[in-house]
Amino acid sequence: MGAEPYALRPAPKRTAVRHRIRLSLAGSTPSSGVMTQSFRILIFVSLVLAACAGPSAAQECWTLAGGPCRTLPESGSDWEEHAVVLGANAALGGITAGVMQWARGGSFSRGFIRGAAGGGMIYLGKRVSAESFRGAGLVGRQVGAVGASVVRNTSEGRSLLDPLMLPVGPLRFYIPHDATTRVRVRVDLPGAAVLAHALLSPARTLDTGASLSAGAPVFLMREPFRDGWFGSHIAGVIVLLSDSPEELRRVPHQKMVFAHERIHTVQYDQAMHTWSGPLDARVLRHVPYGGWIARHMEINLLLAPLGAVHMAVPYENRLWEREAFFFAGPD
Repeated sequence: MGAEPYALRPAPKRTAVRHRIRLSLAGSTPSSGVMTQSFRILIFVSLVLAACAGPSAAQECWTLAGGPCRTLPESGSDWEEHAVVLGANAALGGITAGVMQWARGGSFSRGFIRGAAGGGMIYLGKRVSAESFRGAGLVGRQVGAVGASVVRNTSEGRSLLDPLMLPVGPLRFYIPHDATTRVRVRVDLPGAAVLAHALLSPARTLDTGASLSAGAPVFLMREPFRDGWFGSHIAGVIVLLSDSPEELRRVPHQKMVFAHERIHTVQYDQAMHTWSGPLDARVLRHVPYGGWIARHMEINLLLAPLGAVHMAVPYENRLWEREAFFFAGPD
């Protein structure tokens, strides 16, 4: 049996030797070469999807949290704005990986460059997720997860895709680059709990087609939300105010709301895998049966604190909502 995914390793000693920074996969096994080629192919396909996909539909007028009516330009029409959002995601991934590498005794610059590459992949995942073709959410979520894997692995001193984390609903598949090591499956506990609650709620109906397209559970409800919104996302589970599945594909506003919530799903994977994952691993080392829990579950300890920040920040000032607006339009 191979090493456990994300097992803590001793920090490398600092040396005076300067290494040239290369964006390559570590390791010399035949399978690592296959993973390198797959990584390049995935980047190319993602770039093609991001470049060729048409701009999202726009509303002539929209209101935010009861504010005045405003005009919104078409999403994706300003490439300068896309460069800013790409840079922000790259910087976030780079700083996350660089700081954690430095804390372990490694190179901040090396961690930053590799983490920035992962952040760029996360941007591509969000860009693809907002598109209107069927399966856009599923493809975009996987692309974003590849980027999150790069950030996480770089943070912990691993090769870029060892292991590769791919989310499907509340499940997380950890795929090692070593073919002799078996794939591990973990359950996202918060996501599974929210999914169970939605399945048991008589007011919510599971839309299997939309769920497959989004790569995440999607529920429809007819009763309006108490806060007046048209959709919500909690721990990888999407709930939309809609009378029928056809509205999600035909009504422009419904399509935009659905895309908005898909962006939040990629954001959730990004935050939980790159930030909460390392914290969870450290905490579980000191908990009874922590090893068993770490092998089979994701507890996402940062979900509650981030949820508190979410509630404390006014809606119009939430950067994650602004990003979702940018890619998909207002909800």
